[in-house]
Amino acid sequence: MGEVIKLLLTVSGGLEDLVERQVDRHFSYVLLNKAWSKRTSGSQLYLDLRHDGSGDVADIIADAISTLDYVEYVYILLESFSIPDVGDGQNAERQTSDVLNLIHEASSRIAKPSIDFCTKICDLVHDQAENVDVGLGSLSGIFLPAPHVLGFDKSAHCANENCSSFAVNTIYTRKEVAKAVVDKVTTFIQQYDSNYIESEGLWIDAGSGDGSLMENLPQHRSIGVDTDPTSENVQCMDFLKVTRQWLHEKSPHSDVYVITNPPFSVASRGDYTPIVSFINHSFDAVGAKFVAVICPSKFARERIWMSLGLTEKAHLWARFLLPQDSFYEPATGKSVHIHSFCLLFGNQTMPSLSENLHEAAALKSGCYISAKRDKGSYRDISTAELTSSIVSGLRKTDVELVAEKQAKYMLNAKLLESSFELWWQVNPTKPCSSLNSNSAKILNHSMGWISLSVKPAVALAMSSLTMTDNSNTEHGCIAVNLMSGEGTIELEASRAIDAPIFMISGDLRYDSVLKTSQRISALKASGSCNPLIDLVVWDAQNLPLRKGCADAVLGDLPIQGTAKKAHQQPTVGKAGDATAGPSSTLKYSSVLSESCRILQPKGRAAFISVDYRSLGGACKKFNWSCLNHGASINLGGLNAKLFSMERNEASTKDLCLTVPPGWNDYSPWLFDLARKAFEQANADCLERKTTNPVTRVELLNTFTHPGGQYTRECYRFTFHDEVRNAGAKLLEKEIRRVVSENLLEGMSL
Repeated sequence: MGEVIKLLLTVSGGLEDLVERQVDRHFSYVLLNKAWSKRTSGSQLYLDLRHDGSGDVADIIADAISTLDYVEYVYILLESFSIPDVGDGQNAERQTSDVLNLIHEASSRIAKPSIDFCTKICDLVHDQAENVDVGLGSLSGIFLPAPHVLGFDKSAHCANENCSSFAVNTIYTRKEVAKAVVDKVTTFIQQYDSNYIESEGLWIDAGSGDGSLMENLPQHRSIGVDTDPTSENVQCMDFLKVTRQWLHEKSPHSDVYVITNPPFSVASRGDYTPIVSFINHSFDAVGAKFVAVICPSKFARERIWMSLGLTEKAHLWARFLLPQDSFYEPATGKSVHIHSFCLLFGNQTMPSLSENLHEAAALKSGCYISAKRDKGSYRDISTAELTSSIVSGLRKTDVELVAEKQAKYMLNAKLLESSFELWWQVNPTKPCSSLNSNSAKILNHSMGWISLSVKPAVALAMSSLTMTDNSNTEHGCIAVNLMSGEGTIELEASRAIDAPIFMISGDLRYDSVLKTSQRISALKASGSCNPLIDLVVWDAQNLPLRKGCADAVLGDLPIQGTAKKAHQQPTVGKAGDATAGPSSTLKYSSVLSESCRILQPKGRAAFISVDYRSLGGACKKFNWSCLNHGASINLGGLNAKLFSMERNEASTKDLCLTVPPGWNDYSPWLFDLARKAFEQANADCLERKTTNPVTRVELLNTFTHPGGQYTRECYRFTFHDEVRNAGAKLLEKEIRRVVSENLLEGMSL
């Protein structure tokens, strides 16, 4: 490690300014230089830190890393060197050999003090976060190899002419993939369940669709159900209404096995409530012994299961990845790629593997190597060859190399066009943005991975933008959260400012408000935070709050025209059910109109949505100023935008009159003419038409000519606080026109 320490920080897009403030504050003692590499999906910040040779530098860096609220992962540059151009005269094989030998030699010469310095920082950060359960975590059960599927016959998946319409985002599993999945699941159960008897078990294909899974299940011992079946072998029935008694009447059995491809969305942040509902119903109501679920890989996180209330009877036994393009759209026959798992749950733990899995999950003090190369420049070097050269070189140092699951440290190698870099990852499993979050202290919180809430870092950013410069240090800040979701904004808002905060939070769904209440209670019980929050069930388009009561308004908004925060997400319930609330659709203009009404002048609002075009258009219709032009934020892989607004004070316009000598206040007369002007004005001159656009007319000052020949009076027109300045200018022209047409004798403009 030289005199300069180089750090690399990865940041979610849109949070760069907040990160830079924290870096300047926490790294001030050792910071030499910083440089950004900004992208919409995620940015990188390169830091040059001073190394004076003392042991305190590692402590300072570790303490600073542990206080970062918006950074995901941190890397320390362990080694870097240039790769000379070997020239065009050498053949590809010789060039590959020379590069690999150079990497091998450089890896073997890494100094032990450099490695010790990196491991010390990692250990310090790890010790501070040892009791914090964040990150993706490792799943229990066996990770099986993906099933091998031969080439797909795409002609077999043409558009289904028998069905005139399909629900939005309806997808079916390809028949070849369905057969491979069923074979994999049944083979595993036969191998690990000694009590499995094929002739006595009943298989249920829940949400069967076209019956692709059921076709491969044991005949005469399988049933397929779906609310909208497209196969004559599938019964038209909602699986969530299937009971064990109904199954016994259909086919006597001893054990029940469920396999399902439940509804889940495409290209969304993902509301996985239907998946959990299918699993819970399988175990609790149907009494299934095993449940195999095809689901997106983002669902394969225990935090999400906990947050959505997965039954305690479900224990993960095994999982495997599905091949690419495993699904297709029945309406068009087009392939659909979703990175998906098949999860196999049992209704009890797996005794034979529990001890071995616990032992295998134990962390060792070794390091795991992850290597990437520039494929354009080094197309003849494979990732395996690159990794092998690094590993063989590091074996000559004191670095112990272990498997990824058992590694305490992570070393990332990058072979670029003309250089090679080794980056030591400080926090491979626990993002910095989550370590300090209050959400991490709630066991059944998904950390914002699903669509019901934003990530803690984004929630904190929204709170900081609206409250930091807009709070009274004595009286605090009154904030309103329009849509509670998982309660992430409520949990993180108390960290935004030092002044006290009182938040009024509501949601359309009673169950969301209830879960938020439970999470806040859990946070208070931990003693780490005591937020003042009032929870309400409401419609954000009709808030039961008085005008001008809030200092800040926050909203993580769903797609306009939906009642959910997932794009085109099918729901278990139907629109109009009691759980759907009083309003089944959402209009941004209605939500923002209410937000503008309850905000006091100079109050701030922060809104975020993946439907940013609609949100940006709606933000222009109200009397506030845009503090940014929509910062791009990465939300679960989707490009969203965060709009920060500041409520404007009521617009005013002045009008001067020349009147005959002798003072007289013409304010009431001008007020009546202003109303008349509004009635005659074009209705389209205002973005939001009001019944009383001019609320007050007052005489500001009076100037009398020294000779007493005339008097000059200035009147101020105050407009309704929801009338934008552009609309006030249009009305001012109309008022001047009407006043000029109705001037009294001796008056002039």
